[in-house]
Amino acid sequence: MKKIMALLGVVLLAACAPRVTMPPMPENARMAVAAPVLPQADWELLAGVLPEEKVVMRPEDRAALTRILLEEAAKRPRPVVTPQAVAGCGERVLAQSTDGRHVSAVRYWQEVGRCAEADFVLVPFVLLWEDRIGGEWGVDRPAHVILDLYVVETASGAVRRFHYEEEQRGLVENLFLAGRFARRQGRWLSAVELAREAVAQGFRELGL
Repeated sequence: MKKIMALLGVVLLAACAPRVTMPPMPENARMAVAAPVLPQADWELLAGVLPEEKVVMRPEDRAALTRILLEEAAKRPRPVVTPQAVAGCGERVLAQSTDGRHVSAVRYWQEVGRCAEADFVLVPFVLLWEDRIGGEWGVDRPAHVILDLYVVETASGAVRRFHYEEEQRGLVENLFLAGRFARRQGRWLSAVELAREAVAQGFRELGL
């Protein structure tokens, strides 16, 4: 029994270990927040490869993720450019492409940032979105979310990336998630709830 308790103690300490964060962005920097991107073409990617299967996301879930991003951004003092304004800039950037081809993803977001008069652009990529099948206290299938948050600096094109992936597991399946299991009070979260945790963590680690 003592060995089991000692193991649980080590697991909880590991779960609570601080994550490495990037240098903070200036508080007076103007941030543009893009709507969630479900990549369909290689040129859209800022890193990695396209998902093997097309990402399916209900409009209400996409709207919920957008609200989460704006709510998290509103906790900071810096001015924010809305996703609607960013989308308008994106359309103008693509329309102004002179050779009939898409610009690189980094260059595209730099141009969007300039159009929006923003110092940097926060770009959320949804690579997998599966909601739970079942309720809070029992599921046939847990929620599974893969989400990348990118920060593209308008002037330099420098990119910061935060990667999140979780398919929720029960305590017995993974003792290393004991701290997270306790924090969630044993509940099975929806995909939107997982995304809320991801965004909060991503803002911290990206220095936003």
